[in-house]
Amino acid sequence: MNPVVGWTTHHSICAIDEKWFLFYHGSTLSKSIRHLRCVKATELFYNGDGTIRIIDPYR
Repeated sequence: MNPVVGWTTHHSICAIDEKWFLFYHGSTLSKSIRHLRCVKATELFYNGDGTIRIIDPYR
């Protein structure tokens, strides 16, 4: 994952219905106040060689 505002993500990965998801947090909703974070989730996708595609946390 590319860096997020607030620099910490404390992420977790888990499978839901045979898809993999990344759960993390950032500070975009608090206008970059670093100690006010929101939970985010995104589905993971894989490259042909099995590596995880880099995630843009702002999309």
